[in-house]
Amino acid sequence: MKRLVCEMCGSVDLVKQEGLFVCQNCQTKYSVEEAKKMMIEGPVQVDNSHLVQNYLEMAERAYKSGNNSETENYCNKIIEVEPKNYRALMLKGKAAGWDSTLKNNRINEAITCFSSAISNAPEEEKEEMIQETKSEVEKLSVALVSLQGERFEKWPDEEEKAGMMRVIVDIINALIQFVTSIGANVINKDELMTPIATKINNSVMDAWNKKIVPEYKNDRDGYPSDSAFRELISRAGHCVDLLEKANTLSDTDDAADVARYNNMIGIHKYVMNSCSYEYRTVEIKGNFFTDYQPSYENRYCKNLTLNESAKAQRNQLIGDYREKIAKIENALKQKEMIERRKEKEEARKRIVAYWEEHADEKAQLEAEERDLTERINAINSDMDSRISKLTDSIRAIPGQSEIARFNAQEKALTSEMANLGLFKGKQKAEMQKQIDNIKAQRNKVQANYNAEKKAIDEQIAMINAEKKKNTKELRDRLSVVKGELYRER
Repeated sequence: MKRLVCEMCGSVDLVKQEGLFVCQNCQTKYSVEEAKKMMIEGPVQVDNSHLVQNYLEMAERAYKSGNNSETENYCNKIIEVEPKNYRALMLKGKAAGWDSTLKNNRINEAITCFSSAISNAPEEEKEEMIQETKSEVEKLSVALVSLQGERFEKWPDEEEKAGMMRVIVDIINALIQFVTSIGANVINKDELMTPIATKINNSVMDAWNKKIVPEYKNDRDGYPSDSAFRELISRAGHCVDLLEKANTLSDTDDAADVARYNNMIGIHKYVMNSCSYEYRTVEIKGNFFTDYQPSYENRYCKNLTLNESAKAQRNQLIGDYREKIAKIENALKQKEMIERRKEKEEARKRIVAYWEEHADEKAQLEAEERDLTERINAINSDMDSRISKLTDSIRAIPGQSEIARFNAQEKALTSEMANLGLFKGKQKAEMQKQIDNIKAQRNKVQANYNAEKKAIDEQIAMINAEKKKNTKELRDRLSVVKGELYRER
């Protein structure tokens, strides 16, 4: 018996519609003449691989064009034929995930498909698929938080905060399912939660900086009403609640936790320094130097503020946040120190291991190091000996004792002259001549001493320059040798 088989997908389910034969699987249409040529004898062996490949290509095209429902439909057709087709399962998971809305969160369905795809994938492809699904789940989770975050940025109220909390709970449950199905040793939940916590922080701070604070500050031309102040307090509470929740999502984003704690501190401080204003008549007292003649005028005056108990509670929270920040920062410093020590120890072990395998090369370098060091030390010793002799000759320059004696004489005469009375002008003049004579003699001796010392200092400088010049090539080579001996491997 002859049967009609679709050339595109291999299906035998063709129906005549309006003069054409239409494949009910792929919707390909054939004329009567084409259909006659396609008739074959005997039982039909459907080539499922051809059918699956066609559906897979159509599913991929639909996904690339953003048509998630069509993608999912084609994947379902493939799965009906091959329930373990991992490519169709993977694509269906993506389509289902990105078809999510805040009212219809399908991330659990997506993760179920991803898990099944990985379990049915060939061993050589599993690792790549795990990384792909990890990236996909992370992007889906952040996208859902972003959707709710956009709503909170527009309407930072109790309802939208509750909506964000629900999204977070849904994502956490989905991630637990994902980690459980794939394996905790393969997927790290904290790594997946970190970008979600970051997105929550960004949405909250955008709401605070771009919506909440501007609306409060601009209320009544900069004089917020009682209702505006109360709304600020309420909105600040929603922001802090979400930031605190974000800080519980991951145990590995300590630096981001510190940033969020600082954001919470900033919000509390802003509220504590804020108030409402009331427009009322106030008395203006007269000038102190005139008769008391009070006058009155209308102006905005501070009205509502946080009471002392509320401020104390917020100060307590700020103190708690600062303690947590200090604890995290100390832990980070300790961790950094441990990592640095570990890196140094590992580097030392690599150096030791390398030279154990290259003992001859090491021996040659160490011998060269000793030789270079000895030659440098010999040059330095000879030069330092010459410098020492010149330094001794400086101490032997005549005149130092004379200079000290002249200084003592000048000091004694100056003191004696200061004790003379107002009417001892003649004696003072005589003593001043003696002082000037002593200074002249001292300056002459000092000049001779300075000249001799300068000459010796110049000789010392020349020797130091010669020492540096004579050892430069040796020191450069020694630096290369040491660098080779101790560089990281």
